[in-house]
Amino acid sequence: MTGSQDLVILKNDFERLISLVNTVQNETSELLEDELNRAKIVDRNSLPSDIVTMNSIVTFRDEAADKELTMKLVYPNDVNEKDGVQRVSILAPVGAALIGLRVGGSID
Repeated sequence: MTGSQDLVILKNDFERLISLVNTVQNETSELLEDELNRAKIVDRNSLPSDIVTMNSIVTFRDEAADKELTMKLVYPNDVNEKDGVQRVSILAPVGAALIGLRVGGSID
């Protein structure tokens, strides 16, 4: 997923995501759990402003497709809500890879 980059995750997001991966058993949830287990967990007041959290709107470049995408990182139950922004579930491979990254980070 993100290799050796440092991940930073909000404590509230971490707790909810650990509960989610313990409920959903698939390849992506296992990869997400690996990411969570190596992340630095912080409170909101300690969170750097350039970190992707749940409900962040993220613009990233898909190098394979040679296009730029903007998506909101959401929990699976929120993926179908309509607010004018394309959504990606945290349980999708790209969603699991985005959580905790810094602006300018990359996904393998």
